[in-house]
Amino acid sequence: MELKEQQKKLLKLLATNARYKNKDIAKILRLSEDSIAYNKDEMFKKKLFTYSIFFDYRKLGYHSKHYFISLKNYKKTEFEKISKIKNVSFINTYLGKYKAQIIFLHKDEKEYEEILTNIRSLLKDNIVEELILDYQTEIKLSHILPSFDVKTSFPKNKKDKFYALTTGQFVPEKWETGYKVDKKDLILIKELLENPTLNLSELSTKTRLSRDTIRKKITQFIDDKFLLHIGIFPNIKAFGYFSYGLLMNVKEIDKKATRNFVHSHNYVFYLEFTQTEKKLLLYIWAKTPTEFSKYYKEIEDFFSPHIESIELLFFDDLLFQFEFPNSLLK
Repeated sequence: MELKEQQKKLLKLLATNARYKNKDIAKILRLSEDSIAYNKDEMFKKKLFTYSIFFDYRKLGYHSKHYFISLKNYKKTEFEKISKIKNVSFINTYLGKYKAQIIFLHKDEKEYEEILTNIRSLLKDNIVEELILDYQTEIKLSHILPSFDVKTSFPKNKKDKFYALTTGQFVPEKWETGYKVDKKDLILIKELLENPTLNLSELSTKTRLSRDTIRKKITQFIDDKFLLHIGIFPNIKAFGYFSYGLLMNVKEIDKKATRNFVHSHNYVFYLEFTQTEKKLLLYIWAKTPTEFSKYYKEIEDFFSPHIESIELLFFDDLLFQFEFPNSLLK
């Protein structure tokens, strides 16, 4: 899809912070407020993106597991039923050795075994091979596609606490637990997860909380770095991209150099260190096989000679996404 320069800037602003007001974006892009509203609505209707929000559920004591599975028969897999299992947060399919990935959240070993047992009970004898990776820490997570990664200014508004969310690359600064949320917090979180763009009046109507209470709670979420990001999740296929995962076993890791590398290459949108066999999980965007080949070689050169193995994960389809422990919201 061909984008005009102002559309690229608009998408980058939305990917950075979808709560920027239309009037403030209009000043930055030197367009009318109506034009901004129209472009946002049209791109949303064309399914170029969905709105996304990320609360750092790890502060609540949750751990994340990546469950990769090779399947005998993909068509017989009951992914819809799996998505309804307690604390399943993400399901996608791959082309290649692993046919699917299921990400789920758990607090302790007992809950981990319970969720895994429930998933396996639906997969039954369809499993050929499985791999479970334990999340350790993220180095990069971005929803800014290279197609609209252009230079632009960003709105500022000290009176609106949402404007403090100013980065398109959102990762927790450090692992912390012990964060407490109450019933009112969870009511508000549930509505924001369903629609991150609701204004205070709409949130008040849906939650039956006062606007002042909502404002105070959101301020606290942001100050405590519990609410990390509100942006957009781009429909990469609509923009002509494909997503590739690289599961790498690396002997030695220079975290500072690795961080600098991935942040200086906008085709890398995700990098995670896992606690499993020194494995790195890295995802890139590419439009063509030639482009992918170029990026793959750059990554291979950077990590050489420390790479022991690389497995390619060709991302096929996103089936389910709800990145928060659903058991807390019931």
